[in-house]
Amino acid sequence: MDFQTLLIQAEIIANEIKSLDQVIQIAYNKDADSIVASCIFARCFFDMEMPCTLFALDNSLDQLSRRNTNPTIVIGMDIKLITNFTPKNKLFLFIRDREDYTDNEYIKIIDYSSFGYNDRNANLSCLAYFVCSVFAPNLEYIITMPLLSLHSQHLYSDYEGLFEIISEDALEGEVIKVTKSMSLLGSSLFSISEILEYSTNPFFPGLSCNSKSLLKTLSKTSINLEAKDGIRHINSLQEEEVKELNSLLILNQASNRSHLEEEFIFIKSKTIFKAESKVSILYNSWDFGVAVQDAINRERYNLIIKVLLGNRSKNLIDLQKMFIQERKAISLSMQIISERLEEIIELKNMRYYIGDNKVSWYNAKQTATTCLANGLVTSDLPFAIAAPYKSNIMSIGLKASKNHEIGNIKEICEDVVNQRKISTVISGGKYSAQFTIPKEELEGILLDINSKLKGE
Repeated sequence: MDFQTLLIQAEIIANEIKSLDQVIQIAYNKDADSIVASCIFARCFFDMEMPCTLFALDNSLDQLSRRNTNPTIVIGMDIKLITNFTPKNKLFLFIRDREDYTDNEYIKIIDYSSFGYNDRNANLSCLAYFVCSVFAPNLEYIITMPLLSLHSQHLYSDYEGLFEIISEDALEGEVIKVTKSMSLLGSSLFSISEILEYSTNPFFPGLSCNSKSLLKTLSKTSINLEAKDGIRHINSLQEEEVKELNSLLILNQASNRSHLEEEFIFIKSKTIFKAESKVSILYNSWDFGVAVQDAINRERYNLIIKVLLGNRSKNLIDLQKMFIQERKAISLSMQIISERLEEIIELKNMRYYIGDNKVSWYNAKQTATTCLANGLVTSDLPFAIAAPYKSNIMSIGLKASKNHEIGNIKEICEDVVNQRKISTVISGGKYSAQFTIPKEELEGILLDINSKLKGE
């Protein structure tokens, strides 16, 4: 990995951007990393009193073509779309891999693959940070954003590569701290019993979405579930209480081994954003990262952008409500599936489950992801969940384990719906996809996906 050369390239790009005397446009792809990266630039420009505008990209060049007059920072666009595009002003392209494309008079490219980095140790938000660090008047606010972006994509990942460099700088500047804590989502928002009841990562068979069983189990411990001023959060537990709760979860895991494929470690190192309140979803990078992904799943991109740029108040309340609702919805959907495992259909190259209105259509992909991650459904094959969206429309969420090379899931789904001449928007990536289709097309779509997973 060639970090020093990457910094040189970042400085070149930064100086060109800084020299612009027109309103700068920031165009972002509709994924967590691209949105966070765009906010890094927007925040820097705001602090420097440089006018800028933000807009979302579509799956074509239409948006870019219509705004092809001002200099534009383009984040996360497919490099193949740019090859036939002729900009009328400067275009700064932030991508993961430039492939064989080279810079020209108008198009300047920065990626991280060229410097030996990959999706596990770098992302677009890292590139945005290193470019902005050349001219930003205040790094304290933006330095946490690449770490947030990482956890929105890979929840419990350790810091490697560019993330490690950024986290070390943030630690030295006392912007963050790293602490050992329970690795449960919602530690700032849920009570101790709620966080276990609505946990989806991990999912606790017999406890998740089962308040009676959960309270009965917790009553056997010495942990006080209430505080003088109301509920207790995981963050408030003393060291001995954390050990006791950890033991309880390990015992629960051991008694439900048929559901689980791997050993879960419930106490992990997590990053705390020191400037945030302990009872805010912004307090730790796990909760914040998942909240970003929740908003994207619901196509509420502006909500994330407003919160990241500091426009809190009602936006932050809405984000926290959404986070809580999503955890409850996914947990309930998983509980339904756990009680109906015999209804899962196994094909040659994938499994799928068709749910009723009780299964969250909005969270089909996230529920499938969590089912595989927690071993509720074995991860040797991709798993799809279909649930009713409207009376004649079904939502499909498909997830594949990253341990298997089965092709690009999103591209496979796009090929299938295009061949059937179905108009739909597919979100996702290499290992996941979610989209809606007419109900009568459901079984045919699933069979076609099954065939294409192995290129048959």
